[in-house]
Amino acid sequence: IFLLLIQGNNFSKIKQVSMAMFFTLVGITLFFIPIREYFFNVFEVNFNTVPQSGNGAGTIFGFDFLKIFFYPLYLFINGEWNIFRYFTVALDMVFLSCVLILGIYHKKIKIIVLMLLILGFANIRYVLPGKIFYEAFHMLPWFSIFIMVTLLMVFDLYKYKKKAALMMFIFLTIMFLYINLSPKSFIREKIDMHYEFMTNYGNDLRVGETVKILSGANDTLFLDGADDLIYWQADLNSPYKYSWYTSFMPLIPRYVSSRVEMFTKNPPDFYYGTCPNQKIANRTLPENIKTEYAQFYSGEKPTCLYIKKSKIPNITEEKWLKAKEFSYYLP
Repeated sequence: IFLLLIQGNNFSKIKQVSMAMFFTLVGITLFFIPIREYFFNVFEVNFNTVPQSGNGAGTIFGFDFLKIFFYPLYLFINGEWNIFRYFTVALDMVFLSCVLILGIYHKKIKIIVLMLLILGFANIRYVLPGKIFYEAFHMLPWFSIFIMVTLLMVFDLYKYKKKAALMMFIFLTIMFLYINLSPKSFIREKIDMHYEFMTNYGNDLRVGETVKILSGANDTLFLDGADDLIYWQADLNSPYKYSWYTSFMPLIPRYVSSRVEMFTKNPPDFYYGTCPNQKIANRTLPENIKTEYAQFYSGEKPTCLYIKKSKIPNITEEKWLKAKEFSYYLP
């Protein structure tokens, strides 16, 4: 929207409609979002809990603050080299070339500065170049904006230097084909889907199905700081005020106190946490309520799954036998 505003007096109907749609969608979004909670989670929680470059929390206001705005240059300096990094650097070369040509020769300094600021603020949770999949998912907004502005600049450059723009577009097309057709592309990886699923999500499946079998329609489940997909598999709601208690939430006093309040006023029927050999204070059943729960076993070993003792008499023998098919039982 800012790009539309700074492009002079040429305020066409397309731009008017674009701005009207933008402000309408923003207004609707803001109406349904608790702004204070959003600011707290996105800025306060990240600032106080997320370390940048291994230097500890809050270092985003040091040298790392420059990295988020100069990440297109940082792409050449650090990180691991892989097929994704090659594609990103190729895209970055086109991006920087367009910035230089449009900025120096065509005096589009304001637009370029604004574009760099937008990219910077979209990159608060940056990672080392070359990181992929789960390690880099926080950078998805930055990558999407980066690809978009790069293509927009190539199209804009076409107005002034057709040959240069065509060469860049051909170069990007070749790199796109390379990242998809290369023998090293993840698309060509031969994956045993059953093995991958059971290795990564087998525990979530077993626990979730056990809870689903033994639970009633109005029962609740609380996952104490981990394995959030169990909620989906068990198909039960959480009695916790914020539903999830995960990631950095055990480090935040607001979420910790709400968890204690839940155990006091509305304890869950099923509980997953307080795992054997795991001593984490903010992810352990309070001592004053622990006696109200029975711990499940699997393979003659205690597990992380608990059930409220008052629920046990209401569960039929048939359900217990079915739950045992997933290797969970009460000793």
